Amino acid sequence: MRRGSGAWELDLRNAYITTGAGSRYWGACPCDGQAVTTNPQPPLYLDMRDDLLASGLKWVDAGEIVPLIATVMGCQRGDGGFAAGATASNPADTDLAVASLSMLSEQHLLDARLKPLLGVGADCQGCRRRCMWTVPAAAYVNRLSAPVDLHGCFHRLNLRRMLAKAGVQVPLDAAVMADLICTCWQPAPADVRDTFIAAQCFQMMALDMPLAREALHLVAARQGGDDGFDGSISATAAAVAFLAMNQHLDEAIVPGIGQFLRRQLATSDNLPDIFHALLTLWTLRATDAVDLPVLLQRLRALMLPAIADIESAYYCLATTALLKLVTVG
Repeated sequence: MRRGSGAWELDLRNAYITTGAGSRYWGACPCDGQAVTTNPQPPLYLDMRDDLLASGLKWVDAGEIVPLIATVMGCQRGDGGFAAGATASNPADTDLAVASLSMLSEQHLLDARLKPLLGVGADCQGCRRRCMWTVPAAAYVNRLSAPVDLHGCFHRLNLRRMLAKAGVQVPLDAAVMADLICTCWQPAPADVRDTFIAAQCFQMMALDMPLAREALHLVAARQGGDDGFDGSISATAAAVAFLAMNQHLDEAIVPGIGQFLRRQLATSDNLPDIFHALLTLWTLRATDAVDLPVLLQRLRALMLPAIADIESAYYCLATTALLKLVTVG
């Protein structure tokens, strides 16, 4: 993010790492001799976040993440979807699994310790389309019934976005999905996190968010006396991202938000909260007061019991990537 005229806004060159004029699309397969292309449109928030995490994880040795990737790949079901434990495939777990695998760099895909887990062919030069999980996952998404709530809409759209970047297309009835999103979300009863999820759905659909002005005012009003939003890390992270996406984050409240997140981060043992707090602090350039050695030690202690499910594996990977960016620049 960068300082604008009284507001903070997303800065594609500084706050998030991108490639060329837009975010990198992995659909161009180097194994087929194709050139890597870029998205000519301004990148989506989720594309920018993906690029950020991938840029950090590429500095992490494959040996450190083998257990996490093994956990994720061990959760893929016969229908191509993913699920933790003994449950059937579901869009939420599949979303996190594909996001985890999408973080891997081309060097990771070619590493001898990861190739067997990912099913990468001997002739592959680092593309995702030839990994064994991509086409089955796309087939699973294509067979899903219509989502019934906002979170279901988000998972469907995000999976479609990530799989397209991996070179596998999933068809979508855009008109039906747009109607579903509008039906599932209204600004008045929605909390901060649902508002941010809705904003990402509309952005992935390349649609203007209806009632955006009302939503901005409602989100801004949720900031409390502790400088956080709704008193939680997740709501505060969602609020900051949503306000910044719309160039509506007043720079005057940024220091207070940073203080709130650092206080919460100092005591949290919740992996998603640690990730969202650190991501928001990094984008606000407010990580200088974070006790990184203590945070890293806490993360390592959480990783041992955490690798049993997809969600924890994803947040371990994502937080490790962020910590690498924070510590090495």
